[in-house]
Amino acid sequence: MTLLRFDPFRDRERVSDVSVERNVVTVRATRRPARGRQLFLGDNLDTSRLSADFERGVLTLRIPVAESSKPRRVEIGSRDERRQVADAPARARADAHTTA
Repeated sequence: MTLLRFDPFRDRERVSDVSVERNVVTVRATRRPARGRQLFLGDNLDTSRLSADFERGVLTLRIPVAESSKPRRVEIGSRDERRQVADAPARARADAHTTA
């Protein structure tokens, strides 16, 4: 989980917009002059599940890591196992012809 915190705005009413487009999060505020911030995110984050909360003058954005970027186990096989798997369809076809 990636957590971003910053305190550019004191009142919730001043935060006018939080938007995300591709990997850029934009936060806009209604102030004189108008202010905004952009956060450029890595490709390993899931921006479709971004959430935002505002509490005690702090805007908190939560951006989870994309499932495809999380660590995963890789099975270790051998050439013999791969060869058996690759040969299986050919054997099945041969078996089908001999039984027909």
